[in-house]
Amino acid sequence: MPLTTRLLPALAALFWVCGQLQDRPQDKTASFERKGDYVGDVGTCNDCHEEQVDAIKAGVHKRVPTSKLLRACETCHGPGAQHAEDNEAAQITMPPKLSAKRQRALCGTCHADQILDHGGPMADLLLADKRCTTCHTVHQAHKDIPGADDARSFAHRSEVAGAAKPAGMKVCLTCHTEKAKTLEAGTHRPLLDHKGSDWKPEQSCEACHGNGSLHVASNGIARLITRPDVAADGDATCISCHDHVDSVHFHWGKGHGSLLGGPNGTPLRCTTCHVVHHGGDPTRARTSTKPRPTSRPSRAQPTSQGVDRSQDATVRPGACMACHAPAYDVLVGTVHEALAKVDGPTGTGCIDCHPGAGAHAKSGGHQALVVSMRGATAGEQAKSCMQCHERNHKVCGYSLGSHAKAGVACLTCHSPAAPRDPAAWKRDAHKACASCHGDVALSFRHGNAHPVGKGSFTCSSCHDPHTPRATGIRAGRRLSATCKSCHREHRGPFVFQHNADKSRGCMACHVPHGSSNRKLLDKRRARDNCLSCHADLPSFHDQSPGSQFRNCLNCHTQIHGSNRNRFFFR
Repeated sequence: MPLTTRLLPALAALFWVCGQLQDRPQDKTASFERKGDYVGDVGTCNDCHEEQVDAIKAGVHKRVPTSKLLRACETCHGPGAQHAEDNEAAQITMPPKLSAKRQRALCGTCHADQILDHGGPMADLLLADKRCTTCHTVHQAHKDIPGADDARSFAHRSEVAGAAKPAGMKVCLTCHTEKAKTLEAGTHRPLLDHKGSDWKPEQSCEACHGNGSLHVASNGIARLITRPDVAADGDATCISCHDHVDSVHFHWGKGHGSLLGGPNGTPLRCTTCHVVHHGGDPTRARTSTKPRPTSRPSRAQPTSQGVDRSQDATVRPGACMACHAPAYDVLVGTVHEALAKVDGPTGTGCIDCHPGAGAHAKSGGHQALVVSMRGATAGEQAKSCMQCHERNHKVCGYSLGSHAKAGVACLTCHSPAAPRDPAAWKRDAHKACASCHGDVALSFRHGNAHPVGKGSFTCSSCHDPHTPRATGIRAGRRLSATCKSCHREHRGPFVFQHNADKSRGCMACHVPHGSSNRKLLDKRRARDNCLSCHADLPSFHDQSPGSQFRNCLNCHTQIHGSNRNRFFFR
């Protein structure tokens, strides 16, 4: 028989014994849970355990003996009728002697939520073989609990540090073993290097958390230790070592980021993005302790094809508010207000315009992982905008238009925070056009000009910025059609049409934007405008001073078109 086959029964028996030992009480005590009769009267327990009952009544569990929903002392110690009769210790459950697993089950009958969402690192405590009773003493009067009346909080580090003394890293690791592992793999590895002769205990864990003797003496009361991510002066803790970092300019460039900040005006802090107890790059990726690359991504502006979108679908609409709350405030009351809703479906909101926001958030805010529309090319901006606006017939021709060919992007003219009021768009539209077409904007300052910027008349009243620009004869015909949409008295159709409509149209005589001449004429006198095309005058058209033929409009009154005379006579 092979050796492995002969060893299998022995190994199976060994595993069974280990399993029994794991769930077996540390010392001889009644198990939990068990059957039996209850005494149901705290007075019976008080006959022998007066000191313990007095401690319960003066401690945090003082309501247990008087509650009608519980069984007084037997809530934790189990049915006690047999124990009261025989007075045998093994007949009653002693929680401190239970295994860790069974002790959590016992305490969890009342404190399930606290165990699930423990104030400290539960994973660390379990790895360190800590039990509920390692830190908590049930039979203890409130006045005897270390630090019970201490009102200090994380925000008062100086007070805690002044009253406490260094405990040393070895003491910290008796409960927080997992924290040491994350430091070992992270950028704060030097805090664990205590081999030098000049090393002091406060140079490890207590460099950030302050002296921990009070925290240790109180069996882990949280308010007696400093947590930089909670304390009001937590940034000062980080700067005490990283004093070379300017929290504004180092991160955001030349000045404050206008769209950076927490809800209700709360500022961003070091711990908003950085997590010390994290392997590798200390970012907000709290769910993993695997080492991350220490090299940071390039700050070059990415494109939507070059970013990681694998995590975008998992981003909640309001997740970006933690760092970009001002951006949400800017969008309220605008055409993009729907993007600022925090209760929409997952994977919507900011993600719609900023691909890669999921990886950007997980990295703690690396700019190179998200597409910023302000720095994107015209094509990238158009691609993002067209996700929602592609069905709008007014903008669908943008890619073929003159603005697209010139590299003019959507955000050059349009603000993502434009007001909902269409009248406001028209009021300010000419300002956007004037930013590029300055020479045209100056022409509107002539004494005779179209009323651009006044009322609802704007550049887009005549020009469609999203469609291709007409050239040659088509340009004149299109512009003439635009003019006649307002000047309907000259629209026709006429039996005898002015030949200018077949070429330059209205532009043959008129300057469309503004002119120093009346009726926006290209030349001051009507005669000069006519002679620019009709230089071959009939011989009887005397052009000498004083002649009636010097003013063409004296005879040709219907110059825009006539239904009666081919010479446009009245």
